[in-house]
Amino acid sequence: MLQTLLFFHVLAAIGLFTGVTLELIAVLRVSRAATLSEVRAATLNTPLMGPLMGLSSLLLIGMGIAMVYVGSFSWAAGWLNAVFVLAVVLAVLGPAVTGRKADAMHALALQAGDGPITQAVDNARRDRVFNYMVFMSLFELVAALYVMVTKPDLIPAVTVIAGAAVLAAFPAALLLRRSSAPALAET
Repeated sequence: MLQTLLFFHVLAAIGLFTGVTLELIAVLRVSRAATLSEVRAATLNTPLMGPLMGLSSLLLIGMGIAMVYVGSFSWAAGWLNAVFVLAVVLAVLGPAVTGRKADAMHALALQAGDGPITQAVDNARRDRVFNYMVFMSLFELVAALYVMVTKPDLIPAVTVIAGAAVLAAFPAALLLRRSSAPALAET
C-alpha cells in the first residue's frame, strides 16, 4: 500500500514540476515577445495550468498525508512538517497569485488584438510579484525535494526552504532587468 501511495505522490510531484516548467517557459517567452500574437502564443497553455497544478497539489498533499498514517513516518519529523506547510502554502498562493495574474495577462493579450505589445500587457508581463512567484515555485519544489530526500530536523529544513525563496529573487530580478520592450502600442 505504501508503494502505491508513494507512486502517486511522485506522480503528483512530476505534475507540479511539469506545470511550473511550462509556466516558466511561458514567462520567458512572454518577456521576449515583441507582438501581441507572440504573447498569445506564449500563454496558450495558461488555461491548462490551473487544473494540472491544482490536481497535482491535491494529489501530492493527499498522498503525503496518507503515507504518514500508512508508513513509518511521523508528524514529529521536522522535515515532514516543513514540507507539508510549504505544500499547503504553495497550493494556496499558486492559484491566488500566479494563476490569477497569468490568467489576467492571457485575457489582456486576447482582448488587445494584434500588433505591438500594449502598455497594459507590458505592465502585466513585468509584474514583479508574478515573475518572482514563478521562479519561487520552481525553487521551492527543488527545496522540497531536497528536504524530503535528506530528512533534516525542522530548523535546517526551514532554512533550506527560506534560502530557496531568497535565491528565487535573483533570476526573477535578472529577467526584469532586461532591456525595455520594443515600441509599445497605445492602450
